[in-house]
Amino acid sequence: PLHETAVLEAGTVIGEHGSKYCETCNIYRPPRAKHCSHCDNCVECFDHHCPWTGNCVAKRNYSYFFRFLISMTAYLIVMSGLCLFMLYCNMRDDKNKNFIQRLFLAIIDDPCVSMTAFIAIVCCLSVWSLCTFHLYIVSIGETTNEHLRRVWHRVENPYDKGCFSNYIDACFPS
Repeated sequence: PLHETAVLEAGTVIGEHGSKYCETCNIYRPPRAKHCSHCDNCVECFDHHCPWTGNCVAKRNYSYFFRFLISMTAYLIVMSGLCLFMLYCNMRDDKNKNFIQRLFLAIIDDPCVSMTAFIAIVCCLSVWSLCTFHLYIVSIGETTNEHLRRVWHRVENPYDKGCFSNYIDACFPS
């Protein structure tokens, strides 16, 4: 028998959740995959391309990224708290000075703890904001790419298994 091959245009949607053809890689991408222009690859369950590590955060490494964010946020919160506690303990008990003046003297007396506290607090704010964003998108079963493109804004997300199951899948993928 004679077999005919269908020729589809780039971007043509096939399958239940919409596999698309990638002209660069010459493959049909699975659902949630995206071609990363930085890596020049199609990446399955693409979340984002990380400029700090120079690679994509996606299906194979998202759990490591997510757990790293959570542990780093916890570490920075503890580090900030300990540094602030050390500065508070170093404050002189001088009745002639108010709290701000005593704190300023403690900062000057221990510059190493003061700089560590400053760096930890600044880092904590940025990492904490990134962590809360990823906690949110995991809870609704989206990737960063899908969230920014508002893929599931008007239709139900078929990948959302419920908040708890989404967290289990993100931390311990099968």
